[in-house]
Amino acid sequence: MQFNALTVGQIFKAVEEAKLQNNHFPRERLMEILSHGVVSSIGKPDIEKLRTMGYSVRKKPDLERLCREEILRSAEALFRPEGQPKGIFIVMEGMDRTGKSTQIYGSSDRTGEEFRGLIPLKKYLEGNMPGRTSMIMEQPSYDDLLGLMVASVTGSRKPKVNVEKADFGEFGRYVYMAWSLNRALQLEKIRDILNSGGWVLSNRGKQSNWVYQSLFNGVDIQKMQKVEENFPNGMVIYMRVPQEEVEQLYKKREDMSVDRDSYERGIETQMKIAAKYDELAERFNWYPILCFKNGQELPANEKNKRIREVIDSILKSTSL
Repeated sequence: MQFNALTVGQIFKAVEEAKLQNNHFPRERLMEILSHGVVSSIGKPDIEKLRTMGYSVRKKPDLERLCREEILRSAEALFRPEGQPKGIFIVMEGMDRTGKSTQIYGSSDRTGEEFRGLIPLKKYLEGNMPGRTSMIMEQPSYDDLLGLMVASVTGSRKPKVNVEKADFGEFGRYVYMAWSLNRALQLEKIRDILNSGGWVLSNRGKQSNWVYQSLFNGVDIQKMQKVEENFPNGMVIYMRVPQEEVEQLYKKREDMSVDRDSYERGIETQMKIAAKYDELAERFNWYPILCFKNGQELPANEKNKRIREVIDSILKSTSL
């Protein structure tokens, strides 16, 4: 599957400009851009895979319609004020392979001493906030068309559909909008949950955009904050890797044959990412969880204990 980079790039630019200039949803401008087509090509195997994702697609025009609907719904959500949510929004941040997913979900196929006593955060929050509506988010989400658009930026092989990496050319400075739109697709549901006094736990959030896009594309963080001003900031739990341990973590990823996208390749790149995370964690007062001690990675259950202590302090500081 291949996206039309010119159309998609113009969409990113139009949404950003509207947010920064007048904060009015540019429906007519987006409809004009969308009329040129979002998808350049798609094969039968990709259509079958889209069906497994829940999309009713037979031919390319069906896909164009669905892309148009998702883009408009997501973009419009970015222009809708947030209000004051009552619930708890927690974001797990940090470099890849620091154990964010293990902490959120646990893992039935992992045994051994380091997992003894580990309580998945999903289960821990359910126990501490019984009966509350809840949601677990993955960022980016590759279960929707806007997630596939993210893959067209990074070249990720994680989605079910094989998406070709696009060359956005002059629109390259706007590609951060792919993540913003992907996130905004869930914004209405998130607000409903938080306004009911529930909780949302997100594996990465807009903070990842701040790290990667400011570092590799030179995007101003204040600009990204303005674009997603109506998306909750959340309480950020940061899985921290000290600079001197980044190489050890990178080798772990090599041993596990982890698929990396274009923002995650090379040890020097990883060092820059770690440094940027540390900078922003201090600047925005995130909750750091040290993943290494005395040159050794801490076991998963030790990280889990420290994260639960942070969550306890968050829960105690709220009126829920």
